[in-house]
Order: sequence, then C-alpha cells, then structure tokens
Amino acid sequence: MQRRFTIFAVTVAATLATLAGGLAGTAAADDGTFQVTGTGGLGVRVHTGPSPNAPVVGLVPEGNNIIVACQTYGDAVTDPVDGVTSSVWDKLGGGNSDVYVSDLYVNTPGIGYISLTPCDTAGKQLP
Repeated sequence: MQRRFTIFAVTVAATLATLAGGLAGTAAADDGTFQVTGTGGLGVRVHTGPSPNAPVVGLVPEGNNIIVACQTYGDAVTDPVDGVTSSVWDKLGGGNSDVYVSDLYVNTPGIGYISLTPCDTAGKQLP
C-alpha cells in the first residue's frame, strides 16, 4: 500500500508541477518541451539507448528543458531516494538523434507508463 501511495503522490505532484509550469510558461507544453527534475541537483544522463547501461553521451542539468520526441520502454531505473521505479525512457528531439533519458527524471504527465507519443521499435516517432 505504501508503494502505491508513493507512486500516486509522485504522479499527482508531477501533474501539478506540469500544470503550474504550463501556466507560468516554463514547463511542459504542447511542443514536447519538459523539464529535468528530481535529480537532487545532479542532472540526468543522456544515453545512446533506453538503458542505464548504454553509453553516456551527455548530461542535462536539473531545471533545464528538453524536447521529448517520443517515449519507449527500456531497462528499469529506480530512484535511490524514494525507491520509485520506471522503465519508460524519453527519446530526445530537437536535432538529437537516438539519445534517451530516463523518464523518471523528466516532468512528463506520468511516471511508470508511456504518457506521450510512443516510439516504434526502432526508436522513431510513430505517425
């Protein structure tokens, strides 16, 4: 029961943050722009595939915006602070090709499930 409540609370918090950010013009928008959050100031690693074991090619600092082209399932990532786990990965858009960040650290509408446009198996956005 505690785990369900934690996931629910995190989902509600992320949704409220998205709504508040949208009203302020700084967070999630219809253009696929979302904010890196929940990393404890460390930022989120950018990987060549949807796995924490895929090579790291960059780092997006906490608070920075990213463009999410689509979402896919990959290897699970567990937040070491609150224990929440997600297998959803965000494929970055905006000129970035085939690079991913764990959705756990992005203020998309949902945690643990695909809440945006899904990617096909090749990591491309579906029509």
